[in-house]
Amino acid sequence: MFSSVFLVLHWSLALLLTARLMLKRKPIGESLAWLFVIYALPLAGAALYYGFGERRQGDKRIRRLKMLSGKLTQWQSDLVRVAHAPQELGLDLEDPIARFVEQATGYPPVLVHDWVLLDSFDAVFEALVRSIDEAQQYCHLEFYIWEPGGIIEEIHQALLRARARGVRVWILVDSIGSDDFLGSRHWRDLADAGCEMQVSMRMRLLGGRWDLRNHRKLAIIDGKVGFTGSMNLVDPDRFKKESGVGRWVDAMVQLHGAGAHALHGVFLQDWFVEREHELADDDSWAVDLVPGPSSKSHNSAMQVLPSGPGIFSEAIHQVLMMAIYGAQTELIVSTPYFVPGDAILQAMISTAMRGVRVVLILPRKGDTKIARFAGASHYAELLDAGVEIAHFDGGLLHTKSLTVDGRLSIFGTVNLDMRSLWLNSEVTLLMYDAQFTAQLRNLQMQYLAQSEPLVAKDWEQRPRYLRALENMARLLGPVI
Repeated sequence: MFSSVFLVLHWSLALLLTARLMLKRKPIGESLAWLFVIYALPLAGAALYYGFGERRQGDKRIRRLKMLSGKLTQWQSDLVRVAHAPQELGLDLEDPIARFVEQATGYPPVLVHDWVLLDSFDAVFEALVRSIDEAQQYCHLEFYIWEPGGIIEEIHQALLRARARGVRVWILVDSIGSDDFLGSRHWRDLADAGCEMQVSMRMRLLGGRWDLRNHRKLAIIDGKVGFTGSMNLVDPDRFKKESGVGRWVDAMVQLHGAGAHALHGVFLQDWFVEREHELADDDSWAVDLVPGPSSKSHNSAMQVLPSGPGIFSEAIHQVLMMAIYGAQTELIVSTPYFVPGDAILQAMISTAMRGVRVVLILPRKGDTKIARFAGASHYAELLDAGVEIAHFDGGLLHTKSLTVDGRLSIFGTVNLDMRSLWLNSEVTLLMYDAQFTAQLRNLQMQYLAQSEPLVAKDWEQRPRYLRALENMARLLGPVI
């Protein structure tokens, strides 16, 4: 009797979800992967699909996003009015990307001055602590992982000093990524000092997908200085030391003026969408007059691209496709996780086959084995097409960067995997500037110098059991 009920229930749910997948019109690879899970794991597969199969944020969150859309649109209009717009962009690549991003997200390209590419944890840490200590009005911080302990204690002390001066401190962290921080004495000490603390993307068993994450890393000080990039607030000498991958290697950008303001819009939307019982006050959304660039500044055209499920769900994927296909001489990519969809994979292959130098820099060791195996399953076809693949040996390379032809940079929090492209809330900087791109490319070359090239002949000699693991992981690539 029990077995009959179990069988009927399994097949009923499986057929129902098959029909739902057809109606959702997901990418074919993702649909097939989910069908495999649903049919291969009776009942458990259906439960996994409910928890992880669709990009549901919950009705309440969607309503909050819609309520804030008018406020964000007005803020973006104010930014256009007071910020310095670039005079011209490259017509064949930069201008089409900039127009697409502005149409998709509302964020305009702006002229940024006094940017600094911070290429190590120490450089980022010192600049952030100094900026917090110089704050007079507010410190707004948003991080995926905030792990107390070690040198991060100095960030906490700097924020406490800021509060003692009367500076407003708002802190937004992801509910899963910053689990160790939530409820810790550091959290309580900051809250007791008057810092306003908020948790992003709380997991709900009903009404939303379970694993949607806020993967952004942002800090905005007084609307004058902004930081973003790949670095979480963790001590790199302590973070995931047991995993055996070595020190995490990150980079951030420090922006001033209009660049900081543009990042602030991303933070404000994330902050107020989580404040369910608080309206977005007008003072917080004020865009102060952005100072003009100085004669000694590094003036660069820049654009902020927030992405994630809901409002900007497909923008980053489209921008990456435009950049890859737009490359004429060189495309260099660094990413800690490489599990691309078919579209990006084929774009990289076709770009290499038409004579463009395509370089992919990946950490030799990763902290997620299934993602590493899934990514490795693509190496043979990439190598055959002429893509250079290099394994970084200096730790876990966590910098997410892409440079095109020495003129365009894509830099921020996005990994080249399905999670970053379709599920996580991310933030990306598009830098339409040869000088910035030269510095970022130089950093990529430093990574490449610490890497070992993957040779196609050697790769073909790997054991059969590894090939089997890679092929199995590849089946799950669309849903990782």
